Amino acid sequence: MTVLNLVHEHIIEIARAEQNNGLLTRDDLWSQLKDFICSPQSFIESLEACAISADSSQTHISRTLDFGAFKLKDTVELIDGRQVITHVPATDMIPESEFTITIEEPEKGSLFMRFCYKEAYKQGLSDNDQVQGLRKKAWEDKDLRVVEMMMERLLKQKTNAQ
Repeated sequence: MTVLNLVHEHIIEIARAEQNNGLLTRDDLWSQLKDFICSPQSFIESLEACAISADSSQTHISRTLDFGAFKLKDTVELIDGRQVITHVPATDMIPESEFTITIEEPEKGSLFMRFCYKEAYKQGLSDNDQVQGLRKKAWEDKDLRVVEMMMERLLKQKTNAQ
């Protein structure tokens, strides 16, 4: 088994308890996170399509992500309405990696999303500090855009429900 090293981690604050007043719940975030996993092309503009096959329990999803110039196969594990773990096997171009998103609620109504990126060591890619800095910035920018889209979609759903 390959050892995966944590290469980047960051947290995005979604809501503070004193401002939330029950308007946004963990279940709301989980629903949006599942939408992101099942329809990532709706959240990531460089992604052209996503083909999915799921097991009957809906806890493991196999996907093929189509970025036009290349396709990427991954598997996603959905855990108890709180976490998704995406596993990407190694290819000729990329090392084995894992991407985890965790919904955290340290107190009722305070909601955060933690993003963790792990990967196997790959000479050249892992050694270049400038490349690693650019990758981390790109991951954070992408994660922030995804969260912003989730919040826009939630607001629209809640507005339409009223």
